[in-house]
Amino acid sequence: MTARAEPGHPRAAAAALAFALEVPALLLLFSDSPYAAIGGVLALIAVVGARVGRLPRPAGIVQAAIQVVTLTAALGLLTLFPGSSKPTFGLYVTVGGLAIALPQLWWRADRAGNAAALGAGLVALMGLARTVNRPVFGLGVAAYLAAGVIATMLRDGGWPAFFRHQRGGLAPLIVALLLAGGVLGGLGWALPAAEPAVSRALSPYLFGGAGTSGFGEGRIQLGESGRITLDDAVKLRVEGETDHLRGRVYVDYRGGSWAIRPIPGYSGPRYEPGDRLALDYGELRPRSTLLIEGSPDSGLALFVPLGAVRLDDGPELTRLDPYGIPELAPEMVSEPRTWVVQTVDPDTPGREPHIDRPTEHDVALPQKWRAHFTDLAVEWTAGAADDRAKLRAISSRFARDFTYSLELIEPPQKMDPTWWFLHFSRSGHCEYFASGLTLMARGLGIPARMVAGYRVIEQNPVGGYSVVRSRDAHAWVEVWLDGRWQTWDPTPPGALGENTRQSVGWWAARWDVFKRAFGRVFERLADLSVAELTAALGGISALLLVFIRVRRRRATRAIDDDERFGPLMLLEGHLAARHRLIRAPSEPLGRFGARLHAAGLDAAAELIEACRVLRYGGQGDAEDIAARIDGFIRSDRRWGRRQ
Repeated sequence: MTARAEPGHPRAAAAALAFALEVPALLLLFSDSPYAAIGGVLALIAVVGARVGRLPRPAGIVQAAIQVVTLTAALGLLTLFPGSSKPTFGLYVTVGGLAIALPQLWWRADRAGNAAALGAGLVALMGLARTVNRPVFGLGVAAYLAAGVIATMLRDGGWPAFFRHQRGGLAPLIVALLLAGGVLGGLGWALPAAEPAVSRALSPYLFGGAGTSGFGEGRIQLGESGRITLDDAVKLRVEGETDHLRGRVYVDYRGGSWAIRPIPGYSGPRYEPGDRLALDYGELRPRSTLLIEGSPDSGLALFVPLGAVRLDDGPELTRLDPYGIPELAPEMVSEPRTWVVQTVDPDTPGREPHIDRPTEHDVALPQKWRAHFTDLAVEWTAGAADDRAKLRAISSRFARDFTYSLELIEPPQKMDPTWWFLHFSRSGHCEYFASGLTLMARGLGIPARMVAGYRVIEQNPVGGYSVVRSRDAHAWVEVWLDGRWQTWDPTPPGALGENTRQSVGWWAARWDVFKRAFGRVFERLADLSVAELTAALGGISALLLVFIRVRRRRATRAIDDDERFGPLMLLEGHLAARHRLIRAPSEPLGRFGARLHAAGLDAAAELIEACRVLRYGGQGDAEDIAARIDGFIRSDRRWGRRQ
C-alpha cells in the first residue's frame, strides 16, 4: 500500500480556503449587527489557521469531537455575548457554520476536510442573506466561490487540465460550478425564507422568549408577556435635522391590537427616478433637506418626518401610502435604499393637507370599552379649557403616576391590555403610553392615531450625520389640532434614558464612518454595468499580467546576476582573504586588475578583466569564467599551503 501524497500546494490551498472562510466573517464584521465583533474574532482565527495549519490530521472521530466542542463554544459565546439584543437564527447559522469549518484550517490539507469546510462555510454565508444588503452579499458570494474553486485546485496539485491545454479538463470544472451554483441558489432561497418561521418556533429556546422593540409591517399586538429587548444594530443614517421618523400609522384598534387601515380603492402615486413626489402638503416651500440611508432589513417603509413634503430621490417603484409615507415595492425589500426628502416645520400655520384628513376611524373606540376610556379621560382632564390642555393633562398624569418598563406583565384574560395599563398596572413601554393617549383622546372627541417609527437622538460627530439603531424604535401619537396633524409623544421624558441628543463615542464614530464607506464601495461595484465590470476586470487582469511579467524578469535577472557576478564575488573574497587585496566599492574593475598585475597576480588580473568584459560588454561564457575562477582559487590555495 502506497503512502498518500501531499497536495501540490498545501500552503497556497490553505490560504485560499482561509480567504473563503473569511468572507462570511468579514461580512459579519462590517455589518451593522451588534455581534459584529464576533466576525472579527472568527476572521482572525482564519488568518492564524492559514499560517500555522500544518498539524497532523487526527482520526475522524477525534475531528468530529473537536468540531462539536468548537460549535458548542461558539454558540455559547454568542448566547453570552454582552449586549442588549438577542441573536437571530441567521446569526446562529453563520457562527455555527464557521465554528465547524475553521478547525479544518489547522490540519493538513485533505480532500474530505476541504469539502466539509467549504460546505460549512457556504451555510455560514447563507445565514447572512437577510442581514447584509444584496450587492455586498452578491459580491461576497462571488468571492467565496472563486476562493473555494482556487483552494480545491491548489489542494489537488495545480490547475485543471483545461488550463494545461489538455482535452477534457473543462467538463469537471463546469460540473463543479453548476453544482455549487445549485446548492448556493437552494440555500439562498431556503434559509432567508425559513428564518422568520424558524425564529418564531425556536424563540422560547434560543432567544429567551423575548419580544422585539419596534413596529410590525402591519400590526402591533399589546399584552404579550416577556421582556422587550433592544438591539444596537444600525437601521438608518440621517443627514439633516429631525427628531422623529414615521414608519407606520396605525388607526384600527381591537383587543389590544393596532392595525393599519387600508383605504379601499386607494392607489398612491409612484415615484419615478428623476421625478419629484409630493408627500403631504401642497405648494409650501421646503425649508430643509434630509438624506436618509436605510439597511436592507428595515422593512418596506421609507421613514420620513411628519413635516416631509416632497421625495426628491428614492428607490424605483416606491409608492405613497395614504398617510404620506413612501413605501417600497415588496420585491425591493432586500435592496439597499437611500432617499432624499424636503421638509417644512410641521407646525407651520395655514397648511392645508390634500391627503390624510381625519375620518370617523380616527375617533373610533372599541364598543365594549368605550365608556371606560371616555370616563377616565374626562376624569383626568377635568378643568382643562381646550383640546391642547386636555392632552397636556393626560401626559402630565403619565409622567407623575406611571412607570416606564420593558418588563411586560400579561393582563387577565378578556381584559383590554390598554385598559389594564391605564387602570391597574400603570407600567409599560412606549406602545402602551401611545395607545393610552390615543384612546383617551378619542374618548374626548380628538382625532388621534398611533405612529411607529424611530427617534433620531444619536449624532456621529465625525461623519456629521445621525445614527438610528433598532433600540431607537419608538411609538408616539399624532393628534389633529388646529387643522393639522401634530406629533405628541406621551412617553414620560427621560423614561427611555436617551430622550436628549447624544454623540457617539470617539472609536464608535470612526468605526461607523468606515463601515459606511465600505458599504458604499460595494454598492458602487454592484451598480456597474456589464461593460463597466468587464472593462474593470480586464484592467485588473492586465495589471496582474504586467506584475507577473515584471516579477519574472526580476527573477530571471537575479539568476543571470548570480551566474555573472557570483564567481566574481568569490574571486574578490579569495583575494582579500589570501593576499589582502581588497577592492573598494567605488574602484573600477580595470583599476583593480592593474593593481593585481603590479602585485604579480597576472592570472587573477586576467580573470578580473574577463569578468569586466562579461558584466559590461556581455561577451564571454559565464560558465567558462566560473570554472576558471574555481580552478584559480583551488590552485592558489594549494600553492599557498606548499609555501
